[in-house]
Amino acid sequence: MTTNNVLHNKVAVITGGASGMGRAIAQAFVAAGAKVIVGDVNESGLSSLQQELGASALAARCDVTLEEDVINLIALGEEKFDRIDIGINCAGASVPKPILEIDAEEWDDTLALNLKGLFLALKHEARAMKSHGEGGVIINMTSVTASLAATGLSHYSSAKAGANQLVKVAANEFRDLGIRVIGLAPGLVRTPLAQMIWDADLVDAYNTYVPSGRAGEADEVAAMAVFLASPSASFINGSIIFADGGHASNGGWTDIAGIGDYYREL
Repeated sequence: MTTNNVLHNKVAVITGGASGMGRAIAQAFVAAGAKVIVGDVNESGLSSLQQELGASALAARCDVTLEEDVINLIALGEEKFDRIDIGINCAGASVPKPILEIDAEEWDDTLALNLKGLFLALKHEARAMKSHGEGGVIINMTSVTASLAATGLSHYSSAKAGANQLVKVAANEFRDLGIRVIGLAPGLVRTPLAQMIWDADLVDAYNTYVPSGRAGEADEVAAMAVFLASPSASFINGSIIFADGGHASNGGWTDIAGIGDYYREL
């Protein structure tokens, strides 16, 4: 499927868009004819993205755990581009740790970024779409780990499991608003953040286990996001779409952070 102009005249809010998958999605959306409002706490990444995308983009600092920041980001987008048609909620991160080593503050911070942030973005994107009266699409970036018992990721995978449920509830609540809600669940994707967390041995193990035999690329996830936001995906709603190289298809390799060694050495 060609992506040329499939999102012509559409306006998308993208959180967590300064790097990794969010940045690739911003680039792909502009290539597909959309205008984008990109929020992130990574100001240098935002600046370089703004320079790259030019007048088709508006980049602004946004901490998705703060409701006022989310409201302001969407308002800036409406002021510049007049409307919001698409929400792509990518902001998220975590550092793998055994349950015994996760303190309460780290648990709260992880859920705030990976679940509360998605909720706030979805809520205010939907409000903006309702005000324009033409519906829209909201895509929440979840994770294959939401569907696996991923050791070392109890905080992150719990947040992403909540994000999956939020997608389903929101799809039902927003039906009369004409707003589709979808979860996009990547597996291991080669991004700067992922490469800092997983060492070469774990990547080799992942590649051996996963049916596709490799990690994904950010532009592959971006292409999926373009399709899901396009009219061609108009019958996809309330679903969790995996882009994981088959990771979840055979039960899933669960020790993706190598946490088993921690317990064996106790």
